[in-house]
Amino acid sequence: MRGGHIFDNTEEFLDDLLSTPGLDDLGDLSSAYGAVGYRAKLARAGASMFALEGEVVVARGSIDVTDGVLFAEFTEWDVAPQLNLRWQYNFHRTVAPYASVGVGPTFAFYEIDSSFGGISGDDVLFSYNGRAGLEFSITNRFGIEGGYRYFGVTEGVTVGFHAAEVGLNFKF
Repeated sequence: MRGGHIFDNTEEFLDDLLSTPGLDDLGDLSSAYGAVGYRAKLARAGASMFALEGEVVVARGSIDVTDGVLFAEFTEWDVAPQLNLRWQYNFHRTVAPYASVGVGPTFAFYEIDSSFGGISGDDVLFSYNGRAGLEFSITNRFGIEGGYRYFGVTEGVTVGFHAAEVGLNFKF
């Protein structure tokens, strides 16, 4: 289980909207995400370990915009089941760097509420992600990890995000 805060979000729709003359955003895009999953060890070669991870990533982003008279709020939810291949190098009993890459569908739901009403929609997109960081073993069955994640889609409203994440691992 892991979660994080999105520190850079590239949304073409919002970039176009906010570049309109006279339109101001009332703050940064506020975004958070979480993920839960399961990891199955595939192979071990020396200190390297390879695993298959299945996870579901859920992300939410929102921003308020105004032109001084009219007000609008943009909100998006993404639900993305992902299948990842993970490499981990266990050079020490308690610290192990890792990297993973994965793909899967993303189910995107968005809504724009404005002074004149609202619109909403949804889409199914192809998504991909990459992660890198360090896992710290607390006990033989429990650990924490911290790292970086890039998550992107091939088309649609959300192009991708960069995030810092913290996770909890439990070995069954």
